[in-house]
Amino acid sequence: MKNLFKVILMGLVCFTFSCEDEDAAPIFYYEDLEIGAYARLVENSGNFLVDLNDLDAFTHSYVVEFVDEQNGSLTDAFSIDVVYDPADGDDQTVTEFRSYTSADFTMNDGGFMQSPSISFTSADLLGAFGLSNDDLAAEDRFRVAGRLTHSNGRVFNAVNSSATVESSFFQGYFDFQLFVGCSSDVTGMYAVSSTSITCDGAPATVTGTAEISSAGDVIGIGEYEFDDWTFGTAEECFDSGGPAGFQFIDRCGVVTFDLTTDEFGTTWSYSSVIDGDDWVITWQNPDNGLGAVTTVTFPGGVPFTVE
Repeated sequence: MKNLFKVILMGLVCFTFSCEDEDAAPIFYYEDLEIGAYARLVENSGNFLVDLNDLDAFTHSYVVEFVDEQNGSLTDAFSIDVVYDPADGDDQTVTEFRSYTSADFTMNDGGFMQSPSISFTSADLLGAFGLSNDDLAAEDRFRVAGRLTHSNGRVFNAVNSSATVESSFFQGYFDFQLFVGCSSDVTGMYAVSSTSITCDGAPATVTGTAEISSAGDVIGIGEYEFDDWTFGTAEECFDSGGPAGFQFIDRCGVVTFDLTTDEFGTTWSYSSVIDGDDWVITWQNPDNGLGAVTTVTFPGGVPFTVE
């Protein structure tokens, strides 16, 4: 494994070869190779959400070890910069947000030199940029960018590292993102009842259940879909299912509808209000006229407002 790492390290930046005899196989001159290094993840706290509902509780920590041709002994320094990327506005960068030298490193049980625990809170991040809690908004991001300085003077980061190093096998860990938003989970089965149904021969009421499932993986933003966006009425009216792929988005407790154009290019209309434990959705397909007022009941209260 150690030799395998050396091969990878030598290929981090580039390699050159020459073939003096056109009829011979390429000859590799290893003295021309540039030796590289990278930071590899040892552990992290797993918290990548800067939760607007509980900012003071946020903390993130992680540890990296250094992989070079001498198991990290040739790594002189490791620093991280942080970029604040607001959803609305220009990026801001703080360099040397955290900096460590070889004097701060220790050898781990695997025989590699590793960083101390790199830890910071929301107050640390905000203070670095001169921000207050009120300045943050859902869908803002903080990008943490690490860079390693080798004893030969070369600096390695995510930009000049290979995809191989960044793979799950080698676990290169220079950069990652922290997401500003709110925790959200409204998945589950809910009772639904539709009235004012507009189709020929429509029943007065269609009742049943609807499943809400997650439709995205953006941390801090809840992206959801119903299993049937006609809530059983299309089956009653046309003996067919409803459209697929529609979404509603929960941004820190405020829900909006999104992606409501179906596979035929028709944009359906959806609007809603909250009435106690009920989410009342008025919807319609303008092409075939199908529509209804559907009530989705949340036992214990609807956990969001609507826009």
